[in-house]
Amino acid sequence: MGTSAARKAPVGRLWRNAKSFASRFAAGQEASAPRVGEVVARYIAALRESSGTQERGQGEPIMADVTRTAGHLSGFYRDWEQSGWETALARQGVNLSARPTLPEIIPALLDRLAGAGARLGEAVARAALIEHFRGFFGAEGNSHQTGVTAGVRCPEPTAGIRSFLGLAIYRKIISDLGEPLEFQAATIQRGIERQEVIRSYILGHIQALGSESEKASPFSDEEAGELLELILTRLGSRHEC
Repeated sequence: MGTSAARKAPVGRLWRNAKSFASRFAAGQEASAPRVGEVVARYIAALRESSGTQERGQGEPIMADVTRTAGHLSGFYRDWEQSGWETALARQGVNLSARPTLPEIIPALLDRLAGAGARLGEAVARAALIEHFRGFFGAEGNSHQTGVTAGVRCPEPTAGIRSFLGLAIYRKIISDLGEPLEFQAATIQRGIERQEVIRSYILGHIQALGSESEKASPFSDEEAGELLELILTRLGSRHEC
């Protein structure tokens, strides 16, 4: 998901700064190469600067498609916990009569929870959801023999929402900084490794939030936005670099 002319990445001084730090981080050849926390923090600064004109539109919060998806995912978890896997799927409009496999179920969930992916924000949310689902479906998610009644267990809802938001932040960074991260690395493998370092850094900070972000599910869109803001503030702090 590198940058392209088909969409608008963040612009301005802070965006140029973020791209420069990502390029130096990917290359890693200088003694003063940025640390991963610096790359993430400078990206978040650029995102905040650009969000007023690019993402918030008519007063929408930052990464609005992601927070809406988090609200929908929270409701899905609530139904799953209270009424079971099949009932939760049915309430999302999944047709269970044909006993669908997980590879058939997941695309339907992506459409219902995140939207069709027509906007960049929806595409980011869908990519994060795919990775999120893969985390607890595991190998079963790739098995065409896995039926709807497989022993999938609902993740702890608050931790699940935190994880999804962390993955969405990572996917947003890759969407906007993918080009310098890929093309400034000495090899393809080096570029992949640098991206994985960013992913691990973000998810590590998510886990460290602990009780600061605990609440009873489900999350409203507004509450998901508040949690996202807490995460961005932590990741954006220069003291965390």
